[in-house]
Amino acid sequence: MTDIMAIVNQTMNADSERLRSLSQNLANVNTEGYKREVVTQRFDRLVSQDGIAGKGSNGLRVGSLNPSVTYDLSQGALKQTGQSMDIALNGTGFLQVTKDGNTYFTRKGHLAINAQGVLSLTSGEQVSASSGELRLDGTDINIDAKGQLSQGGSNLGQLDVVHFEDARQLHYIGSGLFDIGSASVSSEGNTGVQQGFVETSNVDSLAEMTALIEATRHFEASSQVLKGYDSMLDSAINTLADF
Repeated sequence: MTDIMAIVNQTMNADSERLRSLSQNLANVNTEGYKREVVTQRFDRLVSQDGIAGKGSNGLRVGSLNPSVTYDLSQGALKQTGQSMDIALNGTGFLQVTKDGNTYFTRKGHLAINAQGVLSLTSGEQVSASSGELRLDGTDINIDAKGQLSQGGSNLGQLDVVHFEDARQLHYIGSGLFDIGSASVSSEGNTGVQQGFVETSNVDSLAEMTALIEATRHFEASSQVLKGYDSMLDSAINTLADF
């Protein structure tokens, strides 16, 4: 494969990843606590086996486009629901939850009581607290700005809201959950808990749709370049065959 075809193929692969990401963001525009996925493209020079920067057949230096995925962790708007089992985090912290013995972090805030009477998310993850499991007698609870839970005048414990030195180092596993990845927990941070609210997605649907249209056009243009170059090569080969 010639160098120009390799470069166009790499560009199209990068465009495909961006299209996937933009489509996912648009599909989650109404998902509570969803954080926008961002695809960035890094140009890495290829290195040959002898350690020297690679060159194409025409002597030009060549490289590769390597798309990487990060997440925009900016806070989404808070929407009032008036439901006692809904909470929103106002700040940079994450709610700590557990599932199948594993610890995760999330910005989701629809709470429920599972079959064992333990406070969980509606998606099934158990909510962590300073007192361990939070067992509730019904959904008539009070949660203050510091995450302290009380019911019938009794203090039940405090929600585990965790902060990180750099939350971008968390690893997204899907369904609004992050695992620790390479992130480090920070002892600093000030995140308020608002009962009766949920955090909405931080996706700007208009901006994402505009970007999707642009990415689609770029992919289509690259495809036309590839087809045109392939046709030119075929023509050149056929011409040479006539000699």
